[in-house]
Amino acid sequence: MYGYFRPYDSDLNDKHKRVFQSYYCRLCYCLWLYGGQTVRYFTTFDLTLYSMIIHLSVGREVPPFYGCERIAVSNRNRFKDDDIGLALARLSLVTFGEKFRDDMLDEGGLKNFIKKILFAKKVRKACAEAPDLAKIAYEGTEAINRLQEENADLDPLLDRYALAMADTVSAIAPVKEEHLRLFRALARWTYFVDILCDYDEDARKKQYNPLCKSGYPTLNEYFAHNYYDLLQKNREISHEVHAALMACREDRPEWDVLFKVITYALETVVPNILKGKDVTFHYFKELRRNRKRIEQEQKDIEKKRKYETR
Repeated sequence: MYGYFRPYDSDLNDKHKRVFQSYYCRLCYCLWLYGGQTVRYFTTFDLTLYSMIIHLSVGREVPPFYGCERIAVSNRNRFKDDDIGLALARLSLVTFGEKFRDDMLDEGGLKNFIKKILFAKKVRKACAEAPDLAKIAYEGTEAINRLQEENADLDPLLDRYALAMADTVSAIAPVKEEHLRLFRALARWTYFVDILCDYDEDARKKQYNPLCKSGYPTLNEYFAHNYYDLLQKNREISHEVHAALMACREDRPEWDVLFKVITYALETVVPNILKGKDVTFHYFKELRRNRKRIEQEQKDIEKKRKYETR
């Protein structure tokens, strides 16, 4: 599971890490229930943040957390009646299906064909069980495609994507308006980051990208000639997210986690893209790295203890 939000680089203390892991664990197990290991590995964990925002809005308890070293069917069964968790798993699959459907329309290719083989059955199942989510996602993709055909500017695309995401969240739970505003702001920021990440490939393949209309073949060259406008747009979108986040502030650990993770992303992701760095964060890989680091630290402590007792 991957995403743009890096929980372990966001100054989370042990309590906040456990809160984040509880919501991540919920999404992970619900995806396992729905589509197996392949789905868990290749879909986004950014919906973990959506899960926390929904809980702030509807007032649910923190979901249970099971460490990845204790994966078991009995743990998975604890989530069989988790309506919001399962709805988010369906949303993850539905949006994933729309992405590779759109990719097939744009370029086809062996990679997208393999994705279709691996995920088509699971996506169809999610669409059949959540037709409202499937309808919103499909209409959103079609509306964005029409904007692309019209050679639309950046803001109409961001607004349409934000509307689709807010509509899907509203179909999952009765979310308050202040939290919907945060969903819309996060959706605009995420889509903006996607556009920046895709710039070089879109320019090379001569595919639509609202920033590629300038004619510069790489994002680096685009930024060199349009740095003021691009940084101004980034500030505008980031300030919108921050204002929406502060408007729904609560004295709850979920909000503290959201604040730290989101503000870290706002401060680092776009600057790192402009430096040519990879901004995606794969949660499973990070867990493995952390586990190896902890195991090595424990071995070092044990060696030191043995040496001191000689």
